[in-house]
Amino acid sequence: MGDIEEVDAARWLTLTLTLTRTRTRTPTPTPTPTPTPTLTRWLPLLLSGIRETDKLDRFLAIRASSDLVRAAGASGALLPLLPSLVAPLRAALLTRIKPSVCGALKLLQQMLDAHPHAGRALRPYYDRLLIPMALYALTPQSQYRGAER
Repeated sequence: MGDIEEVDAARWLTLTLTLTRTRTRTPTPTPTPTPTPTLTRWLPLLLSGIRETDKLDRFLAIRASSDLVRAAGASGALLPLLPSLVAPLRAALLTRIKPSVCGALKLLQQMLDAHPHAGRALRPYYDRLLIPMALYALTPQSQYRGAER
């Protein structure tokens, strides 16, 4: 009887080992994570696209920036991003290209509307943003009359 029990134990062991091996060999489907755009990377990049001279590129940059600003304002992630957005906005204002300037001003207005403390967060950077805006304040009104459209 002892020999039969040892044979049965050996068969049971080989059976469990083969079942374990076959289970691990079948790949289990892993869900692929959906990539989420990081605001710290894409928003300054898209804001620098406002300076593009091609209409389609500028339009896409302004629309994507607007969507990201809206999403960042709703989630509360806009305030830490504002210092990194000053340089692209200033560059767009300094181009003196009317659609780029209008797009930058609209995005700046949207940033200020997106979060109640955005104006306070931009306070240290007013000197960098107001100097390019002064160029347009001192020019005749007829030149930039279509800015609100």
